[in-house]
Amino acid sequence: MRPIALLAIVVVPSLAAAEPRSPRAVVLDALDIDNPRLAALFAADVQLGAVAFADDRCVERFRADRVRGDDRTALARCVLAMHPDPINGFDDVGQTVVTVSHDSGAVVAFDVKGDRIVAIGPLSPDARDRALPTFLGAPHYEPTEQVQATARKVGRSFSGVMKVCNRADGKVTTRRLARTSGLPALDKEVTTHFATIERVSPRRVRDVPIASCDVFEFSIHGKPPQVLVVKKRRVKELVQPVRVEKRDPSEDGVEGGDENGDVGGDVGGVVGGAPPPPPPPPPPAPTQNVAPAALETQRIAGDKNIVPDDATKQDIADSGKDRVITSWKLCIDTGGAVVSATVLKSSNFPAYDEKIRRGMKTWRYRPFMINGKAVPVCTAVTFIYKQDPPQP
Repeated sequence: MRPIALLAIVVVPSLAAAEPRSPRAVVLDALDIDNPRLAALFAADVQLGAVAFADDRCVERFRADRVRGDDRTALARCVLAMHPDPINGFDDVGQTVVTVSHDSGAVVAFDVKGDRIVAIGPLSPDARDRALPTFLGAPHYEPTEQVQATARKVGRSFSGVMKVCNRADGKVTTRRLARTSGLPALDKEVTTHFATIERVSPRRVRDVPIASCDVFEFSIHGKPPQVLVVKKRRVKELVQPVRVEKRDPSEDGVEGGDENGDVGGDVGGVVGGAPPPPPPPPPPAPTQNVAPAALETQRIAGDKNIVPDDATKQDIADSGKDRVITSWKLCIDTGGAVVSATVLKSSNFPAYDEKIRRGMKTWRYRPFMINGKAVPVCTAVTFIYKQDPPQP
């Protein structure tokens, strides 16, 4: 027997180089309550613009427009204390990452060059409003039917950003498009709408009214036009032969019926009987997803600072943790009442989760208006609880 040579083939998968991460993704990861990582992303010299810090100590410390050295670590701590969440729709106004504090609605924008954060400040600043902090405003613009028809004719959606600034007494000082929508008719109509607003309710920081700016994203959705396809049919398909049958005249009525009665009526029926039932009510408005800060500005009742009870605090200490993070989906109806609070990420402490659920059910909001109508909305809410670490 001839020997058989066995040839073993080993396939080694190629190790492809990892895709480089975008500066935006790197910053967003560092905003996940990770102070050392965020501070490490700061350039040696960070330009600091107007930011509505939540902590008085941060306000006092960061009055200069440049941050260097060890101050960068403190700056990272102050930014993270605002609980910034990334928001969509504002990232193409010239800054790399735009976030909003889900506590106060303050907007913090980051400029990134290469792999370093070089500037932090308000959204889309210019010479007139560079010294004013930015907040996320609730939408209150309804496009006219004429502009809606234009968008439908084009067959796609458009969105832009308006920035409105005011003094501490609420007097509006400037209005400008921070980003055009791409639909000139829409931009013109929005500019005209905001030109009629002369005074607003000023933002308050630590119960003191301040000069500030609000940014509003406006949008319009146009569906592509439907194309009707007409099938050509031959005449003989359309004209069908009709068979005429002889009918007994007695079949056309009912003995004892009214000669003016309706076909299919009841003998002895009442003329002008009950009208047909009314049409069913229109379907409810679809639920919209909104930014946390946009809904927070509409809060009128309820304590947003929900902390664990003493027993859960001890359980947290026993676990060796000093921080607990949990995320929820909150939905309200058109009247501003909470209809559901669903856990997205558990705290891993059931008693704390249940206390949060009960607390959120007590929250109340003003009706959330979109295009002049109250609509049901949902948003994400994140709770971050910190306590002193257990002593060794």
